[in-house]
Amino acid sequence: MAREWLTEETLLKKLTEHKDGDRPYLGMYSSWYDGFVSDPHLMMVPVDDHVVHRGDGIFEAFRYSYGAFFDFEGHWQRLNRSAEIVQMVVPVTRMDLLEICSELVRPHKDKELIMRLFVSRGPGSFSPNPKDSVGSQLYVIATPISRIPENWIRQGVTCCLSEIPLKPKPFSVVKSCNYLPNVMMKIEAEAKKVDFSISMTDDGKIAEGATENLFIIDQEGVLKVPNLSYILRGTTLIHMLDLAEELKAAGFIKETLFTDISLEELQSAKEVGLVGTTISVLSVVEFAGQPINGGKPGEVIPKLRALLVNSFKNSETMRTPPIESLRE
Repeated sequence: MAREWLTEETLLKKLTEHKDGDRPYLGMYSSWYDGFVSDPHLMMVPVDDHVVHRGDGIFEAFRYSYGAFFDFEGHWQRLNRSAEIVQMVVPVTRMDLLEICSELVRPHKDKELIMRLFVSRGPGSFSPNPKDSVGSQLYVIATPISRIPENWIRQGVTCCLSEIPLKPKPFSVVKSCNYLPNVMMKIEAEAKKVDFSISMTDDGKIAEGATENLFIIDQEGVLKVPNLSYILRGTTLIHMLDLAEELKAAGFIKETLFTDISLEELQSAKEVGLVGTTISVLSVVEFAGQPINGGKPGEVIPKLRALLVNSFKNSETMRTPPIESLRE
């Protein structure tokens, strides 16, 4: 089969042929060309960017819901913590990022979106040496929120115990673009015909999902979260724990605690939950083939989900309006 060398003109023509594919991306900003595009076939990253060939980058994903960015501050702070650990420069200020995100959502103000931002080491050779790059770049993409299956909310989800090794520190606490283990966990869950795969430390401590934090509520009513020294500090998890204080005051839980959790403790828990940006809060009704709470959601986790969903709409402290709203 003859293949041709493409000119700029013929390349752009071929790119537009892919325009009608199932890629519901609404807009992208790239610092590489310092501008915005709305056509998915133009949402490109240089192939010699170190994020492409080395996974040398960090990222965040946060909601735009009901006219505001949810926990913008928490994600901005975590982005900078990740950058500090991997010795990378975030090439924009907080206000720059807010302006960029505001422009991306401007044509889609009434939609619910996920803002996906990536900070890369930048283009410049295929070497692993970061000094070969020309400097950090920022890519931000706005996409619709993927709706989770309704039965996950009503009936709960199932999990397996992952055989994929947990990332060692400090990589386990950095939201880096090196997500191959996380991808393998998703493949693993599908192969085992469950909804999620949950990792474990070498010494038997329950850790986290591929893109979700896990927590339990033990028989005494203590809400326990794995120790943050070996899992990613989930922004939605931290906010959920703040909201859990309402349930504590109402007597539904006794306290919240970061601690080590064994497999036996998880399987004997009163309730087990998953929490994350896209899933909010879900009940786990089966873990490693064993039913949790008789195989049905308990009473506390649905209350946590309701509090979190309400927070998306109404929280004064967690919602950051787009720049246009701030200037009105």
